[in-house]
Amino acid sequence: MIYVLKSSGYDENENLVNLIKIGYTDNWERRLSQYKLHNPTIKVLYKIEDGNEDDEKFLHSYFSEYRYKGYGNEWFYYNDSIISFFDNKTIEDMRKLFIKPEKKLTKTERLSKFNEFLSGLEDNEVNREVKKFFNEYNLIGNEKEKLIFLCKFNFSDQARIIAEGLVNNRIKNYL
Repeated sequence: MIYVLKSSGYDENENLVNLIKIGYTDNWERRLSQYKLHNPTIKVLYKIEDGNEDDEKFLHSYFSEYRYKGYGNEWFYYNDSIISFFDNKTIEDMRKLFIKPEKKLTKTERLSKFNEFLSGLEDNEVNREVKKFFNEYNLIGNEKEKLIFLCKFNFSDQARIIAEGLVNNRIKNYL
């Protein structure tokens, strides 16, 4: 079951924050009692009975821009975008957004799509550094050599964060 909870509290600066928790459980009663033990004001917003762990992971990724940093992947700032997403939707409605294309792209097609993505990046020093890395990285055929190249590439701190994010999260759809 996928569940969506609302919680309020204070951050380290004593500012009131309203949060949303998106989670998965196979034992709803036990999970809810665990939350209520530590947060008696928690409110259940949605329960989606047929949701599974893959659905939960997609939702965490889908709403990543709203993530409340420092508390794992499951807590998000309360906002209307998340609430309206769940309004009157079944898990089947949501999964339509999750479905990846049936057609498998060739390596050349994936590389072309990724290069298209890179060419759309704003032209600045950091993005030029990231593009330079991927232009060289994509020429390497051996996975072990790619890993060595990634480790040895001389990134600025900001470019390293961007490149690692692309490698870990974004380019899975391309490469």
